[in-house]
Amino acid sequence: MNIRIKSFVTLCLPLLMLLNSCKTVKKPVLNDVDRKVVIGRAVHSDSTEAADALVSLFDVRIINDNDSIFKTYSTNTTRNGYFILQGVPDGQYLLYIYDISRGKCNLSRVKKMQTSLQIGGAVVLKPLVTLRGRVIRAGNADPIKIIIPGFGATTKPDMYGWYVLSDVPAGNYELAFVSGKSIDYLHLDITDNMADTVYIKDFHLGYQTGTVSSNYRFNQ
Repeated sequence: MNIRIKSFVTLCLPLLMLLNSCKTVKKPVLNDVDRKVVIGRAVHSDSTEAADALVSLFDVRIINDNDSIFKTYSTNTTRNGYFILQGVPDGQYLLYIYDISRGKCNLSRVKKMQTSLQIGGAVVLKPLVTLRGRVIRAGNADPIKIIIPGFGATTKPDMYGWYVLSDVPAGNYELAFVSGKSIDYLHLDITDNMADTVYIKDFHLGYQTGTVSSNYRFNQ
């Protein structure tokens, strides 16, 4: 009996080795966890670390005349101001960092493609600012709504086109002018601003237009 069992094992062993050698080795793909990472560091304008600041990455789209956050990735900075966001697929996002203890923040657009994203240079947090400007249009009677997509700030111009947006972050992002079935975008770069109020140049509707129902897209 033992001889038969031994013979059976001897015959099956080469077959098992052959089957094992034919197994397909799974190759890593671009969507592996180690590729879905956004890494960075936040500091204050005096170069001190922004410890335990809230870090949020928004996937933003505009629907009708409102902005909607479809997905949020969140974490907090370490005591040295570093942060890491995991599970982030490729795409364009708004990065919002807020230090509640000092009332300073930053809002910036980021683009992640095919690999982990290392934010170049530290993100500098600054006090909230007020935006003031004027929107000009010709022959369009539709009301205008002005928003910062992903941040929730919104306002409407007066009868002369003047508008004010208070308590908004410094940073690098878009201002959206929604009118009827169109959206016009104005890119803002106020990363170096140190004033409490930022005066924006006159904006003419129709300079850059998209459809309200489309996904929010940043200027290239």
